[in-house]
Amino acid sequence: MKRAPRKPKRGQLALPPEICALICEEIGMARKRDLLAICRVSPLFRDQVQRLLYRVIDLSESSPRRLESWCTAVSRRPQLAESIHTLILELDPGIALSSNMAKLARALAKCVNLKELTVRDSTSGRRPYYLSQHPCIQGWVLNTCKFRLTKFDNFFFSNSMLSQFWNVQCDLRVLSTGHLGDSFPFDAEQLPNLIGLEVRDMRALPAARPLERIELHTYPLPTLDHLVPALIPYSPTLDTLDLLHHLTEWDAAQTLSIFSHVALAVPDLLHFGFPERLNEAFNYLREAESPADIPFGALSKFTRLETFFYYSHNTVEFLDHSTGELYDLGIPVDIEAFGRVAMDACPTLRRVVVAYDLHKPASKRVPKPKDPDVVCTLTRGVAGADTHVEHGTRFDLKKTSMFWRP
Repeated sequence: MKRAPRKPKRGQLALPPEICALICEEIGMARKRDLLAICRVSPLFRDQVQRLLYRVIDLSESSPRRLESWCTAVSRRPQLAESIHTLILELDPGIALSSNMAKLARALAKCVNLKELTVRDSTSGRRPYYLSQHPCIQGWVLNTCKFRLTKFDNFFFSNSMLSQFWNVQCDLRVLSTGHLGDSFPFDAEQLPNLIGLEVRDMRALPAARPLERIELHTYPLPTLDHLVPALIPYSPTLDTLDLLHHLTEWDAAQTLSIFSHVALAVPDLLHFGFPERLNEAFNYLREAESPADIPFGALSKFTRLETFFYYSHNTVEFLDHSTGELYDLGIPVDIEAFGRVAMDACPTLRRVVVAYDLHKPASKRVPKPKDPDVVCTLTRGVAGADTHVEHGTRFDLKKTSMFWRP
């Protein structure tokens, strides 16, 4: 039962709810302090501010107490739960054995308008990639929910325990699931609108689906004899490809010759990314001792590539043999020049992001740097136009990649 609108006290500002909503929308989420301050102008603004603040809920890196507090809040106030559009959860596997699982289920059931859901294992980053935690089998937590997702990032629940959930997710367009295995487990009738899929095994790619976006984890980088044939069937429809390469002690000096082979398999890509990733179990890996060859000549083989990003963990120096130039990605001036080389290699490119991971202490005695990354973003309107450059200190894969775009 919804609350009746509060009647303003004498002397307080009285505005229709529609006007209050427009004012709050104009202020926007970028100015949260202003949103909170406007609640003191009139109680009528309070509901509109809560609606905006609850639109995106990020509970990553949250304590069990904070998660429990959120579950209690939305269970008791369904009008808040109905405002949630995007929810990010990071859960400890131990929650499956606690009473908090039932509280989480009740809270999720109230989020009837939820469209984007991320559920992650909070301990996954502390294990080698090949020692992934067994997925949670408590699928009943989601099976009774009525929301219809458009995006689902699941690295927590077992897919086989979500059969009832999959059957009703007819609006799902982009799916990432860490426990997909080596085959695509969904029937032709399930997930009919799926266009984007993140997989950790090439064998899980569904040949019968006209996928438009693929994120493929590689551990180690697959042989070209396997990668190219796996991508060619998607060439007519695929416009976005990210190869998430997990570094190990066996391939820490991996070269980037893969670019030319990707261009051969899917030359009509619009968006291509190659982020290197490092699990904490391999944080002893050192930088490559010798410079790598610049791989961007292969970008010219793409016919309509618009965005490209590269996140380097292991290789800090690149050598351009044609000019003798040496680029150190740890130096902002060099990483910008490195990005311009990529931009100039492909006339159709409109955005290039190049980043380098600074978190590589050689021993426990070496402190971590103040900034996690060196990031350079270059954008231009058309080929030959002036290039806009932005420097940053934190690389965000989800925000950089076009895989999760609307």
